[in-house]
Amino acid sequence: LYDSNIKNIEAENTALDADVEKCRYLKFAENVVSQETLRKFIISDLIGLLNNKIKTYLTKLGSKYTVVFDSDMDYEFITEGGTYEFGNFSAGEQMRIMMATSFAFRDFMSIRNGLNANILVLDEYFDSAISSSCVERVLSLLKEYSEDCNQTIYCISHRSEVSTENFDSIIEIQKTFGDIAALDRRLPLYSFENQGGSRLRETYFDTPGKLLARAGLTLCKVVEGNKACFIVEKQFSSSSRLTLTHREEKIFVQDIEPNDDVKKHMTSIIDGITSMFTTNFSVDLENVLKTVQPKLDILTRYSQLKVFSGNGFKGLINFEEVQFKNYETRKNVERLMMKVQMTSSQTFISTFEDFNKELQRLCKTIFEINDTKFQIAQRVTNPQTNTNNGKK
Repeated sequence: LYDSNIKNIEAENTALDADVEKCRYLKFAENVVSQETLRKFIISDLIGLLNNKIKTYLTKLGSKYTVVFDSDMDYEFITEGGTYEFGNFSAGEQMRIMMATSFAFRDFMSIRNGLNANILVLDEYFDSAISSSCVERVLSLLKEYSEDCNQTIYCISHRSEVSTENFDSIIEIQKTFGDIAALDRRLPLYSFENQGGSRLRETYFDTPGKLLARAGLTLCKVVEGNKACFIVEKQFSSSSRLTLTHREEKIFVQDIEPNDDVKKHMTSIIDGITSMFTTNFSVDLENVLKTVQPKLDILTRYSQLKVFSGNGFKGLINFEEVQFKNYETRKNVERLMMKVQMTSSQTFISTFEDFNKELQRLCKTIFEINDTKFQIAQRVTNPQTNTNNGKK
């Protein structure tokens, strides 16, 4: 009986050992096919592709850094000097990283899931934080991406660099000011005729030390459609005991191509500046102009309406949607602006004044244009100063 019990116990132990060994295999199998392990297994097979895609896109965007993911989808930013924190990159560099990463993940998901979309919509994708040269790289990348991946790409943008050269077609949409949408109905004594509109970009340049402003000069690049020019103005001021007024006189205009920079027309600009001064310069203008940078950007989308009445009064209304961007203060301001002109004779001045009052009443949210947009830009994009003389 004793021997029989021992044999039974040994048999049970053997069976138990087999069950334990089986449990070990099952546990191992569970770990292998678990969601987390399986995810890492699948991702590790494609993570190299993702990292290569990111690096390729960043290189095409002119970057000398990249992003590296591991199988846990943790990431590092790698530069020539080592790892870097995302917050230490400039706003433009951060935007390039986000662009390259989003395109790479789009390719990654397409390869992993076998799904291909043939339409890509980018809403104001490159309207902030990146320079004009980077915009050109982005547009080149989009064109290449569209051709290689058979993609139809729609871009919504306010950038002036966007033109028919970059896209097959462009639809330009102008905002309608809500306050003036029903002028015919609100002002039945007058008739209105839409004269269309356009877009104008003015970029003002100066040196880091504001040498041009200190010399009473403004240097501006103006682009409207496919026409462009550099304008140099010399600022004059006159004062009395009670007031100080400023006026500006256009002194030089140089027609250019829309993508031309200051350096390309440096000789002509220098000649234009020196011709307006009676004294010889002790300053090396060539070295000064080599250091100029964009300081202020003014983008204007404007539309015009003709107005006339049965008694012979005629006028012109300019409605402008203006975006002011100050590169020094990093302040962006938008304004809806309006300017009313009388184009008929002075005998209708009373009618013009009545019409202007009614228009101001209906368009309370629109600023009337009294100063130049350059003066307005300086005022609204610079930090406000205390005008209360210390009083609270």
